[in-house]
Amino acid sequence: MRAGMSVDQKRKYGAMKPRHAAALALVGWYLMVPPPPFNPSTPLSEWSRLTKTDYATEEECTIVREKLQETFKDPGNIPPERVTATIMVKAMAHLLCIASDDPRLKGK
Repeated sequence: MRAGMSVDQKRKYGAMKPRHAAALALVGWYLMVPPPPFNPSTPLSEWSRLTKTDYATEEECTIVREKLQETFKDPGNIPPERVTATIMVKAMAHLLCIASDDPRLKGK
């Protein structure tokens, strides 16, 4: 099994040439958020990385995303004066894990 690859990748690409496996292992994952007003249909090239962390696997990124979404879940009763809390809830609801080599990050 090759280092830096998920179990599924190892099964799928087990017979891959070393140079191709190295290129695959260089793909990281970003935790991304759309710009305000947090419209998920905004092109990915306009989204921002939520953290500076590059996650090694999609699973690792997803675990962090799910924890943040659970922490900032909308309780349905945020007072209007709690602007920061409202923004955080809206932002966290639209987080996505995106591969660092996703062509949609480059835009047109």
